[in-house]
Amino acid sequence: MIYDGLILLVVYYFEDYPLEKVMIGLSIVNPIDLARIMFLIKFNISALMGYTGAVFQEYFGSLIGILVSVFCLLIWIIMPIFMSIKVFNRKDF
Repeated sequence: MIYDGLILLVVYYFEDYPLEKVMIGLSIVNPIDLARIMFLIKFNISALMGYTGAVFQEYFGSLIGILVSVFCLLIWIIMPIFMSIKVFNRKDF
């Protein structure tokens, strides 16, 4: 909820500037938003998101956008696993 609030503040304060690329970058950083956007685009209901839905449809609807999204989600899965394996191997249970 704090993350979404910060995103809204950024959009509100910088509304006069083009924020499409910034919003795409911030969406990639948050795996929950990324998965939600991929779900909305997959079921073609991105029109419900208005202007941002059109921007996300343009980027995440392409093959490169889907591959980048899947790659980023895989990183969000693999990184904690490797970090936990490293910590668990150091601990003596």
